[in-house]
Amino acid sequence: MIVFFGTRGVSSKLGEGRFHCPRCGTETPYVRRRVRQFFHLYYIPLVPLGERVELVECGVCRTTFDPAILGGAPVAAGGTFDYEFHRGLLRAMVALLPPGAAEQEEAVGGVRDLYRAETGIDLSAQEVKAVVRQTEEDPGRVDGELSDLAQRLDGARREQILRAARAVASRTPGAGDRLASIEASLAAG
Repeated sequence: MIVFFGTRGVSSKLGEGRFHCPRCGTETPYVRRRVRQFFHLYYIPLVPLGERVELVECGVCRTTFDPAILGGAPVAAGGTFDYEFHRGLLRAMVALLPPGAAEQEEAVGGVRDLYRAETGIDLSAQEVKAVVRQTEEDPGRVDGELSDLAQRLDGARREQILRAARAVASRTPGAGDRLASIEASLAAG
């Protein structure tokens, strides 16, 4: 007699909507799920193992994220100013990192810490790495985005971006020229 047993996750759908996926870099549909591991016998879940875990799954790339991505950071990429400001802040910070920074845990952790200090929002390392990779693919685009954003920034938000960028530059050897370019882009507004 053959006995089929093991563990598997059982999920229930909690909701769906649209969010800004850090991996895809664009607005995508998502599904919010609650998952729990079960011991199964003949593929019938019998004994729950561990705690229930909630997650958000991107409908395009299928990457899963902590549900805080929906509530903490401004994630709706529908052109809202709050989203654009936070994206500009993060892009200004990662633009000052050295090449290959997505693979440097210390650099990513430093950006996460500074971003949290400036905004109170705790980004995952995965979110920061995704923005680092996007920025490395097209580094000149940051200046254009910041110039466009600068026209709508008040003095306090402009200073917040500059403060965060200067903090990253102070930790990054050779970032002076790049910092000057970011400062000029923000001064254009």
